[in-house]
Amino acid sequence: MRKQLSSGFRTVRTEHRPGRVGIESLALSLQRAAGNRAVSSLLGGAGSPHELARDPRLRAVAAATASVQRAPTRVGFIDPSQYERGDKPPGSKEPATMDPSAGSLPLADLDPKVAVDDDDKQECTLKPRSLVHGSPSYIDNGLVSVGADITDVWTIGIQALVFKTKAGSDVRVPLEAIDFDETTPPARYVTRGGVTYPLRADGSIAYNQMSTPTILRGALMKLQQQEQLRGERLEIAQVVMAFQFVLANLASAVAPDHIAASFEGVAPQVAKLERVGGARAGIGASGKGGKEAWFNPRGLRDNCVGGVCSVIKTSSDRKLVTEAEIAQKFGETSRKLSGKSLNLAKAREFIRKSTGKTLSDTAVTLDQKGLQPGAYVAFGGQSTATLEHVVYATVKADGRVVIYDPQIATKWSWFRFVGRYGRGSRAYRILNE
Repeated sequence: MRKQLSSGFRTVRTEHRPGRVGIESLALSLQRAAGNRAVSSLLGGAGSPHELARDPRLRAVAAATASVQRAPTRVGFIDPSQYERGDKPPGSKEPATMDPSAGSLPLADLDPKVAVDDDDKQECTLKPRSLVHGSPSYIDNGLVSVGADITDVWTIGIQALVFKTKAGSDVRVPLEAIDFDETTPPARYVTRGGVTYPLRADGSIAYNQMSTPTILRGALMKLQQQEQLRGERLEIAQVVMAFQFVLANLASAVAPDHIAASFEGVAPQVAKLERVGGARAGIGASGKGGKEAWFNPRGLRDNCVGGVCSVIKTSSDRKLVTEAEIAQKFGETSRKLSGKSLNLAKAREFIRKSTGKTLSDTAVTLDQKGLQPGAYVAFGGQSTATLEHVVYATVKADGRVVIYDPQIATKWSWFRFVGRYGRGSRAYRILNE
């Protein structure tokens, strides 16, 4: 349909032709479904330009393809010179990035304020921790020497440490109150009688590396001296033990049943060397026996396997062999020092390796009738998977059972042993004696 448009200068003729929507949609659909390559293939099959000119459908496809395959839009690159580190682009609502050179990170408070309850003045104040620890009234300051309260001169069991201050007064610290592993800072502080103490959350005094390093160093020094003096006492004990064996051999001719194949007749005599409170409690024995044999000179409370091996080895070698010697030669049995739990199979293997003795495969309870006389190793626990303690036992020819605990130098009855460690407790006979 033709139209005429008139103006003041000239007349322009225009013509409006309806678009061929169906054919162009066909080309677009073909391109979306199969891509440009399919459209090009269709056009390529047209043959010559004359054939393309004669076929209106091919001309429509070619025109639609040309309209879709436009030249890519050119995008200019960002000019980095217009941005500086820490700035945000113009018009951007995003926050600017932090410039490390212009900002600073928050720092932890290395000297926090702590509460100090002054019982003398009946007041509570907040002070920096460094000021409290540096005060002359703080318990760890002004200590000039350290001594020890011992149970007796023979076993040198340390009950408490006694520190002398510059003012001449004494500060007594029980050895059991010192925690050699704790690193938790004090919960609060209290001043009593002019002395400031660090307290734990439960209200006890925090004697540890963080709160009282001077007291801790003094304790370690005294423990080292204790081990040195015990070594000297041990040499004397070995001489006494050798003399006891001579007497035992002479007595065996007169009373063979009194000195049997077991070592039970000798161990209690060594165990008479008492040491109260000289060792820290741990897994295993309760420590209520109040004694400690020379089989366990280190005073540990979780080395029961080594203690039993010490008794077996001493009995077979006819000379004193301590748990410390067993640990030095064959490996550590202390659960705390070795990081290993008490395991039945591993304990049996360690006994075989360190003593040359094997245990029977059959487990028995020491209260049953008809037990074969000899030496046994008894394992205490609710089951073999949850063992807690190991002791040495002897079954006499007349059926009497003697249970000896070398870790704490005390005797057990089977009834009390099972009541303490569980009804799963079992014993294994020592073979090839």
